[in-house]
Amino acid sequence: MELPAAQRDSLGGPVPESRATSDDRWAAAARELPGGFAGEMLEGGLVVFLVDTTQRDAALAALAARGGLEGMDPKRVRVRKVRWNFAQLYDWYRYLGLHVWSASGLVTSDIDEAQNSITYGVKDESGRRRLERLLAELRPPPPCFLVAIEVVGEFQR
Repeated sequence: MELPAAQRDSLGGPVPESRATSDDRWAAAARELPGGFAGEMLEGGLVVFLVDTTQRDAALAALAARGGLEGMDPKRVRVRKVRWNFAQLYDWYRYLGLHVWSASGLVTSDIDEAQNSITYGVKDESGRRRLERLLAELRPPPPCFLVAIEVVGEFQR
């Protein structure tokens, strides 16, 4: 599920390349590549996450052309089906971050491409309940299974 246009537009335009992070680049790739690119990871070889695995060959060819296959032969790359592309995860992550950081007791946050979700770490169970309440009150609320919340304890430096 896409973040509605009004909420996405409120996040501002694309980040300039000079300040772009890997998340910014992966979101841009997801908007351009076929198959709904959702990230990649090493797991006994390269695994690429796609929303539409029937577009495997086109997606891997496009990724290879961008230098995104870490030099691997596309025939040796595995693909895994996921629900959301990385641009959707990125947009929701940015939107939710505007609304949950200040009052929720969050300790950590991440776009977890391997789980195809947004993961938040909270200090304790009361932090979990507070975050769940904040997320439920948002309009629109995040779609089911998009957010995972873990109790991780105090932040350690």
